[in-house]
Amino acid sequence: MQSYANAIVSLLEQQPEPVILVGHSMGGMSISQAAELCPSKVKRLVYVSALLPQDGQSVDGADSGITPTDWADLASKGIAVDLFDDGKSSMIRPEFICPALYNDL
Repeated sequence: MQSYANAIVSLLEQQPEPVILVGHSMGGMSISQAAELCPSKVKRLVYVSALLPQDGQSVDGADSGITPTDWADLASKGIAVDLFDDGKSSMIRPEFICPALYNDL
């Protein structure tokens, strides 16, 4: 995560004015950390289907609440998700990505 945030900060430092950062999925954590490191260069943060961590939370901690029940809920809405045998990995079938991740956009 630190290398992602550092890459964003490097770009921020090149900007003459504060910018709006948009983070999708894990990018939500990256923009949050970059904004903490370089707040004077960030005008706003926008999260699009993103992980929004609590202070000190990791990527694993931010999404650890997703359960097979959550995937069953998606399936009940017509969104097909495959949960792998390890119980930790899943995949939204490609044809369902838009309704699952961008439903109101």
